[in-house]
Amino acid sequence: MTEASLTRRTFIHRVGVWTALAASSGLALQACGGDAAGDDKSAASVKCDDVSALDEAQKTQRTALGYVDLSVQEGKNCTNCQQNVPAADATACGTCKVVPGPINPGGYCNVWVQKTT
Repeated sequence: MTEASLTRRTFIHRVGVWTALAASSGLALQACGGDAAGDDKSAASVKCDDVSALDEAQKTQRTALGYVDLSVQEGKNCTNCQQNVPAADATACGTCKVVPGPINPGGYCNVWVQKTT
């Protein structure tokens, strides 16, 4: 199989691997005293993990897009993403044009796009 013939199964597998790597990197940084979200302490205190209102397809989409509550990508988080729809209150969960459910301002996913000014 060549790289040009990316199957759905391969794509889902790769997204799962990258999501697991991103999550474990964040946990490793936190365990070592580092801060995976950078200097934004307010984003770290926002809890946006209640997905009980989402159906299974939405939860699967959220996972497939690699959404994590706290970004481990330097300089990339939901606050500086084109897809982000911020909440009126900076300490609340926002939403996203692509990822269903509540979105942490300090989060990240695989469809992150630099916000244009």
